[in-house]
Amino acid sequence: MHLHGEEQDIFLPGAGHHILEIEGWRLGLAVCYDAAVPEHARAARDAGADAYVVSALYATGDKHRLLEQTSRAAALGLWVAVSQYVGATGPYRTIGRSGIWRPDGVALEQLSEDQPGLATAQLHASTTG
Repeated sequence: MHLHGEEQDIFLPGAGHHILEIEGWRLGLAVCYDAAVPEHARAARDAGADAYVVSALYATGDKHRLLEQTSRAAALGLWVAVSQYVGATGPYRTIGRSGIWRPDGVALEQLSEDQPGLATAQLHASTTG
């Protein structure tokens, strides 16, 4: 929905939130800069999302953005899952750190900065852990 930088030359913004339901869990989807817009996570929650699922590319120097954006979505009562590129791509060196956060903001699992991997966690509807 929200484009940034060169994305504006390639893509058109989406028109609204799409909630993906898997086994009763409602997932609000975010692509890169969507997560930087506070209203995006709030609108996903208001649309019924249980979790905020982000695919992003955070470059070196953007560690604060990862923490800020996961904390903001968790503060709304959402589980947060971030899939982040690892390594160099084009002019960017990324920070990695994909992970899964509980609605209280605590990381259940977070990967390293330089090793690709798969973060997994079991979500529970009645608890935060």
